[in-house]
Formats: sequence, C-alpha cells, structure tokens
Amino acid sequence: LLPPTRPPEATIVPEAADLVRTYRYDFFPKGIISRLIVRAHEYLPDPAFAWASGAALQDAETFVSVSIGGTGSDIELRARGPRAGDVLAVVAGHLDRLNHTYGALVDGGHVHVLVPCTCDTCRNATSRTMFDHRKLVDRRNSRKATIECDKDPYQQVDVMQLLDGIDLGAFGE
Repeated sequence: LLPPTRPPEATIVPEAADLVRTYRYDFFPKGIISRLIVRAHEYLPDPAFAWASGAALQDAETFVSVSIGGTGSDIELRARGPRAGDVLAVVAGHLDRLNHTYGALVDGGHVHVLVPCTCDTCRNATSRTMFDHRKLVDRRNSRKATIECDKDPYQQVDVMQLLDGIDLGAFGE
C-alpha cells in the first residue's frame, strides 16, 4: 500500500561523511522493506516519508535513509547527524533480525553486509572499496586497528572508524 516513488521532501543527498551499510542479497526477500519500516516506525516522523522501496527515518537531528539500490538486490542504510552511529546501529539491528527470519538466507551466507572505505582515495572516488562487515568485526576482536584499502594499497584505514564512524585520530589517540 506504500506509494511507488520517493517523495521529493524525503530525499537525502549523499555526503562523504555519511555512515553507510549496504546489505547485498544473493536472493532479495520480497516485502523486506515494508517489514523494516514497520519495525523502525519509531523513527518515521511522517508516513509520507515511506515508499515501496525505502524510507527517510529521523531521530531528532539524525537522519537515516533506507533504500533499495539500483541493482534491486541491495539495501543501503545511510546515516547522518550527531547520533548517526547509534541510530544506524538500531536500524541495522532491525534489518539483521528481519534477515534471520529468512533462516536459509543468513545461514547459507546469502546476505553480505558491506561498509565503504573512508580513506582519502575512496572518499573522492565514484566507486569505493567495500569491506565485509564480518571481517572488520573479526579484525577489531583480534585487536587489529587498521585494514588496507584495495584502491590505495599503502593506505591504512581505521577499523573502528569503518564500524562505528568514530575517528579516533580526532581525539588524539
């Protein structure tokens, strides 16, 4: 029952500083976007900000755009604002739980969570290196602070910044 197109007032223009998670599906589950909108309804300021292939969510001054990618097999979560990491984590958690309702989808490795590189080379590129979220979590748990970018092999990227949007260098660490 959702309108087929995004309303113009719900458009969020991508920025390099946005926190992004892309869920790539080998098989795209029908109805997953509408189910995600229902689960994340507390962040939907107005029902007009939801459409058949996405939603513009908000928590105070933090915005999260949820949309199906151009290939039709991706869901992109894009967050911006003072609590971007927190709100992105909540919406991603809803999507993770939804994915688990399709048991074979997750168990069979048919969902891939990707995080775009934030190095200087990728930040200015039209296509970025994408890191597998599970590998980033494994690196963090193994106390590996950085990962090498594929586009610029000498560029080390902070794992915590990729996972949480936290630039530890900004705090003098």
